Amino acid sequence: MRSMVRFLIGPLLLIQLSTFNSSSQVPPPREARVGDVAIGVVIYEYQDELRLDMRPCSREPDKQILLFRYPYKKTAAGSVECSSGTYDRVQVVQQSNGGQGYSPPRRGGVDAP
Repeated sequence: MRSMVRFLIGPLLLIQLSTFNSSSQVPPPREARVGDVAIGVVIYEYQDELRLDMRPCSREPDKQILLFRYPYKKTAAGSVECSSGTYDRVQVVQQSNGGQGYSPPRRGGVDAP
């Protein structure tokens, strides 16, 4: 029975591995520098890190991801309509640390304009 399972699973695993295309993955994020400003869709935000997709309607290889580290200022910037749906956009400004530690963003993560 085990040899039969290996016989059936082996070719399927090879097919799965051969169809994997590394060029279809999202490129690594570029780290924001002090003063950088960008508008996009937040794809990840936790504690002191925010990842912003500056091309939310593009396919994976064409995406541009920017990584912001606290302190940064985030404000609402309307919405964008893509074929996959409508997404809220934000403007993010990378600020200097000034020697302060992490403190969570206020009001649900978006500062009032």
